Order: sequence, then structure tokens, then C-alpha cells
Amino acid sequence: MDHSSGSASSSSTSSKQAPAFTIRPLATSDAAAYQELRLRSLRDEPNAFEASADEEAKLTLEQVPPHFGFGADDADSFVLGAFAGDGSLIGIVGCSRDGPPRRRHRALLWGMYVVPDARGRGIGRALVEETVARVRAWEGIEMLRLGVIESNGTARTLYESCGFESVWREPQAYKTPSGYLAVELMRLRIQ
Repeated sequence: MDHSSGSASSSSTSSKQAPAFTIRPLATSDAAAYQELRLRSLRDEPNAFEASADEEAKLTLEQVPPHFGFGADDADSFVLGAFAGDGSLIGIVGCSRDGPPRRRHRALLWGMYVVPDARGRGIGRALVEETVARVRAWEGIEMLRLGVIESNGTARTLYESCGFESVWREPQAYKTPSGYLAVELMRLRIQ
């Protein structure tokens, strides 16, 4: 998916203008770029994620694709990357289908991050929209869900504008050195 203006709603590209960004599934060859950006996200926004940079930094490059569910023929997970015109990875999002039989109708959007200097150009929206499009192709999926730190109004507004609705609030979901953080569970009905 190419975006000439950086807007998720823009689908036309000028032959003279290179795309501002491209969205595609990550391959095993993207492991180093993904790990670098993932660790950056965990360090820059430690309160936005359940994972810790210290723990994930222990993963070797060979462990990264299977740990995060990309680069294989796994029909139940993927990681998308947003790439700038110069080929640098500037945004990521993951998605995985729930494993237990009684929860196979659900999928989880996780690990959303766009580098600060690329924000406000429609990259986050394009990542969410491409995730939703891919999940709609999965047989039997009825719901895509995610968790967002309640204080992250920008992310919550993006998800709401993409059709997600708030369904639950966990007041003390994450404990940090400065106190507790609330997480809002959101969902999008697929069928």
C-alpha cells in the first residue's frame, strides 16, 4: 500500500512523486530494523507498552521473527511496517489471532508505534486500516481488540476514528515507579 501524500485516504501516486510511505508485512530480513524500532518504542514510550525494553533487548535477531509472529507462513499473526521513501522503518503494528478454541473469533492489535518525526502524516491510520483489512480476511474473526493507556488521548482518538469502541477500563493495569496506569480495552466488530 503506497501513500503519496502520507494520508491513508490517498491512494493515487504521481509518477514524479515518490510515495511518502509504504505499508507491508515484515519479513525475516526486516528483523534488525524491527528490533531497533521496537526497542526504541519501548524506551521512548515505556508507559505505553506492557513489554519492557530490558527484557526484549535480550532477544537475538534469530529469535525476533518467531517471537513476534512475522516472516513465516503463520496465518494467525503478522507484523506490518511503514517504510519511508528512503526505505527506513518508521512505523510498526502487530496482530495475532487468539489461540484457545473458544477465543478463535478474536484477534489482538498490539505494539503500535510511529516515530515522532513521522507522526501526523496518516501513518498510524494506514497501519490500523491495513491491519483491519487483513483481519477481515481471516475466516471466523468477529472482533479485533486492543488496549491503550487511558492517558494516550491521541491514540485513543485514532482508534475511535477507525471504528473502535471502548468496552472496559482497567484502573491499575500497569504499575510504574511513579504509580499506576489505567488501560482502556477497545474493540472493533469485524462481522
